[in-house]
Amino acid sequence: MNIEKLKQCEPMTQVVFIHDYIQLVFQDCRINVYNTAQITTSDGVIVLQNNPGFADQTVNLLEQKITSAYISESRELSLCFTNGTKFKTLNSPEHCHGPEAFEASGSPLTEWVVEQNA
Repeated sequence: MNIEKLKQCEPMTQVVFIHDYIQLVFQDCRINVYNTAQITTSDGVIVLQNNPGFADQTVNLLEQKITSAYISESRELSLCFTNGTKFKTLNSPEHCHGPEAFEASGSPLTEWVVEQNA
């Protein structure tokens, strides 16, 4: 899987909070997050989606580049940004809301990446 190519994306240009998912936009690349997400700030503060401050912390990622992108052994997507913030999808049963956990597409990815909830 070529998810690590996400670090070649342009800085994040848009975040869209849609009824039941979040879309992160990096010019030609898009990441749709269907599972619950969490943000860990550079000073170690953890904010779970739908809790106060989550939207603000996500919007703070605008104009930031991805410095690291990987899928953990527990099948969680982790995106680390230039400001030290980490955006992560969660994969425990209470955080899965459908058949897909997330999907990523567009340049520089050479394939459409879809992670299934197990």
